[in-house]
Amino acid sequence: MPGKVKPVGFELLPEKFTLVQLQNLYEAIYQRIIDTRNFRRKIISMNILQKLEEKETTTSKKGAFYYKFIAKRYESFKKRRFLF
Repeated sequence: MPGKVKPVGFELLPEKFTLVQLQNLYEAIYQRIIDTRNFRRKIISMNILQKLEEKETTTSKKGAFYYKFIAKRYESFKKRRFLF
């Protein structure tokens, strides 16, 4: 594989973000709607995010948990040949 693969999408997000924000970003990049349940299940199963206790409460009453990208986990994930 030529060049170095980097998780560019995470560079475009703030340090802490919701899964909705992450999904919206990838929908914009791929220019297609992504099934929410499948997206959440896949991204969480990759174990490259850390769920924070803090919630974003400005867009809904219930609030959405914030997550943080863990680069070290991504490197481990990438070594197993799974790229995002």
